[in-house]
Amino acid sequence: MSACPSCGRDPGSNDICPHCGADLKHRIRIRNFGIASIVVAFLGLAVLWLFATHSPIAQVKIRDVESSFNYAYVQIDGIVSRGPSYNADSQSLTFYVRDDTGELMVSAFRSAADELIAADKIPAPGDTVSVQGTLRVREAVPSLNIDSSQALTLQRVTENPPTRDIGSITSADALHGVTLRGMVRSIKVPYTGLKLVTLRDATGSIDVAISSDMESLLGAAPEITAAQSIQVIGSVTLFDTTPQLTLNRGSDMSPLDQAIEIAQSVSIGDLRDSGAGRFVKVSGEVEKVSPFSAGVKVSLIQNDQHVSVLFWQDFWDGLSISSQITSGAQLSVQGEVNTFRGQIEIIPEINQDVALTALAPVNPTVTPTPTPTIEILSKPIGQITDKDVDSIVLTNGSIEKVAEFSLGTRYTLKDNTGSITLLMWSDRIDPAKQRELFQVGVTLSVTGKIDQFNGQLEIVPDSVDQVTVISTPSNPPSASTPVATPEARSTSTPGPTAAPVSSAPPATISQLSQDNAGQTYQVQATVVEVSSFSAGFDFLLDDGTGRIKLTLFNNTYKFVPGRSGLNLGAEVSVAAQVTVFKGALELQPKSGRDVVILKPGSNGSVAVRQVNSLGKPGEIVAVEGTLTDIKDFSAGKNIFVDDGTGNVQVTIFNNVLAYVPVSKLIVGATVRVVGKTGFFGRMQVVPQLGYDVIIQ
Repeated sequence: MSACPSCGRDPGSNDICPHCGADLKHRIRIRNFGIASIVVAFLGLAVLWLFATHSPIAQVKIRDVESSFNYAYVQIDGIVSRGPSYNADSQSLTFYVRDDTGELMVSAFRSAADELIAADKIPAPGDTVSVQGTLRVREAVPSLNIDSSQALTLQRVTENPPTRDIGSITSADALHGVTLRGMVRSIKVPYTGLKLVTLRDATGSIDVAISSDMESLLGAAPEITAAQSIQVIGSVTLFDTTPQLTLNRGSDMSPLDQAIEIAQSVSIGDLRDSGAGRFVKVSGEVEKVSPFSAGVKVSLIQNDQHVSVLFWQDFWDGLSISSQITSGAQLSVQGEVNTFRGQIEIIPEINQDVALTALAPVNPTVTPTPTPTIEILSKPIGQITDKDVDSIVLTNGSIEKVAEFSLGTRYTLKDNTGSITLLMWSDRIDPAKQRELFQVGVTLSVTGKIDQFNGQLEIVPDSVDQVTVISTPSNPPSASTPVATPEARSTSTPGPTAAPVSSAPPATISQLSQDNAGQTYQVQATVVEVSSFSAGFDFLLDDGTGRIKLTLFNNTYKFVPGRSGLNLGAEVSVAAQVTVFKGALELQPKSGRDVVILKPGSNGSVAVRQVNSLGKPGEIVAVEGTLTDIKDFSAGKNIFVDDGTGNVQVTIFNNVLAYVPVSKLIVGATVRVVGKTGFFGRMQVVPQLGYDVIIQ
């Protein structure tokens, strides 16, 4: 029943209201409106689906991404610049893409990451990619999340890459694919998760970086050993500005049946200064074996031509045939040509570079004994005491007096802490050369055995290689300078030539400017600040006229004679090249031996602080207490020291850890640490040198 819309009475079943005559037949029912709205909604959704599935995805440049793009679904085209890295806990795969406008991080999580792994679509540095996903913009930093393997297309940079000589690889080749063939020289693990394989051919050497993420996802690289020849296909990447090769999948490294020649055989007489940096192979007879402060020098002779082979101490200690390298033995050595103060040297890299081709003739009445490992102490003259008799000591000082006698010469060597007699025997060091080079006022660095004669301490070098002239007086001594008259000798035994004075001109720090970049100068100054970075150590020098940073990379620092004395307060003489880094001047020596410690420094002046008093970052402090815990992390070790007032974390990075006696780092040991305070979630002390961690 319904009422007439006109009069309100009941019309019954009539199409015409019997009461008022209104036409009731063509009235539209409400349910028809409902049906129509459903149809319209369905059509609207169909249209939206059609546009969503058939309209092109917006392709954007990384530079154009802004906060208004948050949650937009876009396409980015570019080249993989970093990664990939995989986090098993969160099941996330991350890599970075760069176009001509910028760089952003791309991530795949859980099922999307699993799909990429299963489809073998994990990008590597240098791969060209097109990736679609949802943008996330947080604090103006964009990133992109992909939700399936179909959202990524790539072209691998390592598909049919060209074969190159290692020496031809430069920073301009970054993110290009290459094939390299060479000999494995060393295998290092700088931190957990990364392995570096040094590869060399006849033109140069390069590090091959192998990440544990890559091996876990794409298969492990084959086991290799030093001196093995291999082929590697990978992407050129940069560590700072140094090219390296990144292995993108384990199967891209393979051993070679034929050995790669890395050194050209040359005659000793054909070696020239201009060949510095070349890798060569020489043979000859061992003429002399001379230990010095940082290792051992072996003189080879071939057809009356001489060359020195330089063995660093750690290399010599690990060389199985070192005890057989004696005068008269025949030796074959391959290594890099180096020049040091005008002298050509050959520096081998690994044990396989040194071969004994014939033993020295043995006197049947004499039993050869192995060359002992020599411990060299670095001390200022005033700290040399009776307890050092028979020890080998490195010290520095200026000649104050000269007194010759029938068998040699006694020099009074003096620094600001005291004086000692420097004894040079004439049958070991040519007296004529002594008179030419070792005059009053000359500053020397001397390594020698401590002896005692008539109650007086003496330092006695074994050869001229253990005496280095650091500087000469600006004016020669006057005629009135008391120098003893030499006694007449009917004969004299000629000795080896003394180490030459550095040819670098002296300069004060204030005289150096950016115009001097690339030039080498001799600077004498005091270390006033010490800091470390991932690839080495920085020492701030002050000579009273100005300050400059002395930068020693790891491979330079470890060969500084008496490096334990290179600390706060040390007085040093440095022959180094002036460089410019980030607009600031630096000194960078080519060799650790170009850094001579005139007076050792120490951190002993840093006062010990109680742990509960630490609170200001950036301070140089000393803490002392009991080691309570040790934890490894990717770039080093964290140790925890408790002094009774609190427990502090000491962060020791790998480059510093290399000079810490790790075997003594045990819970319960008493330690003293000097370092900079920092606050990274909690208070920490960060030592800058390995010698800043003292374990009792």
